Amino acid sequence: METRSIKTYNTAKKFADEILYPLLNSDKEATITFSLGAKTTQEAEEIPPEKRMIRRFNSLKERITVQQTLIVQIEAIIRLRNKKNEVILINRLSNRLDEMEEIYNSKPNLLIVEKMSGNKKSYLLTDLSKRMNKYLNKTSSKIQWLMTKNKLLFVDEGDEFLDNEKLMDRIKAENRNS
Repeated sequence: METRSIKTYNTAKKFADEILYPLLNSDKEATITFSLGAKTTQEAEEIPPEKRMIRRFNSLKERITVQQTLIVQIEAIIRLRNKKNEVILINRLSNRLDEMEEIYNSKPNLLIVEKMSGNKKSYLLTDLSKRMNKYLNKTSSKIQWLMTKNKLLFVDEGDEFLDNEKLMDRIKAENRNS
């Protein structure tokens, strides 16, 4: 195995560890916040309902932004590999996320409404915001599928990077098993 291949592997692993995984974790946290209005159930119990609803609304924007960032990070690799269906998918996902961001920024009243009950304000998420969240769940899965298909995610690799000897031993073991 060439030193170049090891450097490529280590660079790809570093890219996944430092950029992709933190973004995926951010999306997961924003998903939980959309559901609970907080990062944990305990925190949700301590926060007033109005504040939780606003946090849920804000987490929608966070999910859109994180997924747009993930697409930007992986787009060049997908375009380089030039698989037509993957390029079409990433374009479609990117365009849809842009549309969702535009709605969030320019027409927030379509996503959250303010209700007055006496002297007290309350907020409610609309059906559109709930549908957007469902779409973001699907988009997240599709982005992860693209990353897996293009070998951008690493499973059970541990925290260490490989040197020549470790990488050669792993390749030999995989070749024997296949």
